[in-house]
Amino acid sequence: MEIIWTKKAIESFKELAFYLNSSFGKDIAASIVGKVTRRATDLLRNPLLGKVYESSNLLKYEFRFFVINKQTKVFYFIQGEFVYIVLVFDVRQDIRRIHEMLSSIK
Repeated sequence: MEIIWTKKAIESFKELAFYLNSSFGKDIAASIVGKVTRRATDLLRNPLLGKVYESSNLLKYEFRFFVINKQTKVFYFIQGEFVYIVLVFDVRQDIRRIHEMLSSIK
């Protein structure tokens, strides 16, 4: 397996890190960033680690997600030998945007 971070995933991850750093400080931001990175690496051993996103049947891919903490979810899909991480989402944002953002993935 190989992990590929999409452009959107990288952007959303950077936005989350900036938000956490400015709102909660460097230590909290570093802790969450580390957890995201470690859990993403765990997908190499177990790509089915995450739960299936409940609306995946309406989308192009079967998206899965794993929870970092109450506020943070990481969305991905599996295609062949690749795991595509597509979105790092803070649920304090408008949660209805998740489906919209996942729908836009080609």
